[in-house]
Amino acid sequence: IDGTCRHQYVKQDLFSKLLHEYKRITDHGTLLNTSLNINGNPLASSIKEAVVLLENSELDGLVIGDELYLKS
Repeated sequence: IDGTCRHQYVKQDLFSKLLHEYKRITDHGTLLNTSLNINGNPLASSIKEAVVLLENSELDGLVIGDELYLKS
């Protein structure tokens, strides 16, 4: 809302590899992390809830782990 963000540090793990690869490809070193919910509803806390959210939102798809979920 106010144009600021809170930076977070990550350990040298799979997520840090994702960030390094993203920067290599895009030349941007920051990704935005946002909550997975529809305004006014609780956060999706399971794959089932995330797929229900997908079906009831403007999202085209979700990637969870190694799986790609597309709207049916």
